[in-house]
Amino acid sequence: MPDEIERVEGEKIKASFHASGQFHIKRGGKTDGSPMQWPLKEEIKAPYRIAALISATPRSYKPYASGRSLTRGGASARVIQVDEEGEAIRFYFEFFLSPEGRFTLTPPLFRMTAVDRGEPEPLQLSLSKHLILVTRYAEFAPDSGISTWHPELEVWIYGGDELIDSSAQE
Repeated sequence: MPDEIERVEGEKIKASFHASGQFHIKRGGKTDGSPMQWPLKEEIKAPYRIAALISATPRSYKPYASGRSLTRGGASARVIQVDEEGEAIRFYFEFFLSPEGRFTLTPPLFRMTAVDRGEPEPLQLSLSKHLILVTRYAEFAPDSGISTWHPELEVWIYGGDELIDSSAQE
């Protein structure tokens, strides 16, 4: 990340993936750039990486309002508990659309310094009869350059992988 970036203003972003395979992002209600063509949902036969996130440090996020349901409006949620040490470090997430089954995930987009806590099992969330959302995550080392660069900011990376041959299934 460039050191000269001191402040980045947040903005509302909506990402949409349609049954036609079209993926697009809206910023402030206006489409940003040209739509991407991802595979049709029925064509996804193995994990298909759709996005990655470099989180802000957990203590940089506003606390979730007590009494407010994480699943309001039909939403689904997973909560990752972090201890006091984990509140001060960034996490790296990768999100995949996948049919159910056992697959070998592609290597992460980022090489990271290993953290002694071990790699957690990927999280899974059912989206439809055909697809689940798989989330792989890991902690950045506290002393890595990415952990110390603007710890209050998060970075989303959008883009689709090439379709993976489902014969790679374990």
